[in-house]
Amino acid sequence: VNSLKMWLLFLVATLSLTHAAILPKGVLPSKSAFYARAKEFQCLDGSARIPYEQVNDDYCDCPDGSDEPGTSACPNGHFYCENRLHTPQLLISSRVNDGICDCCDGSDEYDSGVTCPNTCEELGRSHREEHARMQAVRSSGWEKRKLMVVEGKRMKEEQEAGVSGLKAEKEGMEEGKNAAEKEKNEAEEKEKAVRKVHEDDMFSKRTEKKRTAASLLFNTIDTDLDEKITLEELKKLNYADKKDDGTVNEEALAKFVGENGEADIEHFITNSFFSVRQMRRDHIANEKREKEEKEHGEDNKVEKMEEVEAVQEGVEKHGEDEEDIEEDAAVEEEVDEFDDNVPFVAFSDEDNKVFDAAREARQKYDDIKRKMDDIDRQITDAESFSGVDFGADLAWAPLKGKCSELEMGEYVYKLCPFDRCTQKEKHGHSETNMGTWKGWETGHSEMKYADGTTCWNGPARSTMVQVECGDEDQLVEASEPGRCEYHFTFRTPAACTDPAADEVIHSEL
Repeated sequence: VNSLKMWLLFLVATLSLTHAAILPKGVLPSKSAFYARAKEFQCLDGSARIPYEQVNDDYCDCPDGSDEPGTSACPNGHFYCENRLHTPQLLISSRVNDGICDCCDGSDEYDSGVTCPNTCEELGRSHREEHARMQAVRSSGWEKRKLMVVEGKRMKEEQEAGVSGLKAEKEGMEEGKNAAEKEKNEAEEKEKAVRKVHEDDMFSKRTEKKRTAASLLFNTIDTDLDEKITLEELKKLNYADKKDDGTVNEEALAKFVGENGEADIEHFITNSFFSVRQMRRDHIANEKREKEEKEHGEDNKVEKMEEVEAVQEGVEKHGEDEEDIEEDAAVEEEVDEFDDNVPFVAFSDEDNKVFDAAREARQKYDDIKRKMDDIDRQITDAESFSGVDFGADLAWAPLKGKCSELEMGEYVYKLCPFDRCTQKEKHGHSETNMGTWKGWETGHSEMKYADGTTCWNGPARSTMVQVECGDEDQLVEASEPGRCEYHFTFRTPAACTDPAADEVIHSEL
């Protein structure tokens, strides 16, 4: 049986070599059936039939160039390099017999007079070494990916269990929250009532004080004691508003009385008291300032003369004694008899107890509500976990919450899978948002991040992330192929596939 198998393998190999030997040069193996020796050759696009002898006769007969796979006659033709021990290659026809060795086996220069060394074995060795290295990375990454699958499933179970527990905890707090809210509302009603009584009392005192002060000022103006003030009485006031020329400003004073030219005490209190009092205060302040300026002017003149005398006598003048200065600086403050301010009345001990009870009730309610709000956030985060595409086996889930950085030039780029991409200056602190997670663009090989920080006079930043197999999570490349459009390359075990299955597929190809 073994001998029969060996003989069959030998026969297949012999037939394959014989078949290859009779194929025209430059034919792609997958198209060899179309070039089997026959009386005629049909162009691969079906446009024409020509004698088989015209294949590779260095004249282009077929519009698709299929009759000249081994020459440069057809501009749209292609030449196949077998490149044994390395990787096969397909050249455009113009590179056949052009004096330049393109195929590592030299087959493209069979009729150019150029001798091309066969470098396929050497190149193939480097290729195989790189392939072996990548296989080792894929194998390592695949084993780590298996662990990520386990971790992803654990995270899902934990999130689902956590949601149930959080909801139960929140439900158990609901009764306590309602009781605390009721207690808070009752305490605040009492607090509000106490403050209302105090505010009403203060308002009453202020109203009374205002009436007293306004009445005093009114009586100083009502010189004829008829319980009314007139425009003429206002004009006689030494503090009546004056124009620039020094005459009384009747137009301004007329605002303090009614249309009939007079005002009783009620009109004065409601409409004029504050303005007339301020006019009086401004007048007193101006007189005081003018007096001080005049006194200071004379003092400066005397001081200057004394300084001159002191210099002439060779004596340095140090100034007056501190006691003299303090006496000169002491100015008796004038008491405004028309002031309507009422000192704040402190709350009683009983009132403060009501306030303390309301404050404690608010704090108790706020603490419960804050904890319940935090539980709501945790529930939202846990439920959003199931809304993210982490792959059918959840291998991508462990990447959530982790970030990878890459330093390039003056910038540090950061990728946080399923969250966002950012950029910042190497020695800076603030980050620029280059896009937030929007989903997978192509299977599980490209991530999309968009709606980042808007560029100056441009669009919002966005980033496409190409994912590749790697034995570690690593951001390896960042570029900006378009304005405000970025591209990252991210390697991770989550992107690795079964290397054994890959080899089977590769061998079949």
